[in-house]
Amino acid sequence: MSNFERIKQCKDEYEMTDLICGYISNNLQKMKKKNDPCFNSQPFLEWLKSNRNIFDEESTSQ
Repeated sequence: MSNFERIKQCKDEYEMTDLICGYISNNLQKMKKKNDPCFNSQPFLEWLKSNRNIFDEESTSQ
């Protein structure tokens, strides 16, 4: 199951927020552009399409 589908199946907005914020806080450096205050959303989009966990590691369950 992709993370997008997993988020859609969350029982409430708190569970959704935990997943999204968990990914962002664990992968902020991957999303940050060098010498630029902007962020790259591509790693987040790729994570949404995948079934990787919030640490961007292959998930063993689901």
